[in-house]
Amino acid sequence: MSKEIRNQIEKVKKYKQIITENKNTIMKRYDDYQKNKKKLILTKDELEKVEWTKYKIIVPTKEDREELMSAFEYIHNSNIDTDFVAVNQLAHEYLDSERIEGASNNIIVNEKLFNELNKK
Repeated sequence: MSKEIRNQIEKVKKYKQIITENKNTIMKRYDDYQKNKKKLILTKDELEKVEWTKYKIIVPTKEDREELMSAFEYIHNSNIDTDFVAVNQLAHEYLDSERIEGASNNIIVNEKLFNELNKK
């Protein structure tokens, strides 16, 4: 492994440690809602109390939507810390009703709105 790659890995580790240890971070964590920290997953009651991050992603074409969904799936399958609510939400934006019945995501295809939002 090259020195440059080792340096990048160390930077990522340090950043992850800072984010993980900083209780003042703006990002909410699932364990912020968990009573029993020894359990791996939230109970149904705890999950209902999670404050989900509100967002929409507007793209002009179905192809852009598919490209983003593929990128989110790649992110989902990468080594990321999904204990952060927003990170976990984004990592699951690849899911929709074609992949899992009843699933949906926040990627909206609307060329007109996209163009309107991108006017200078």
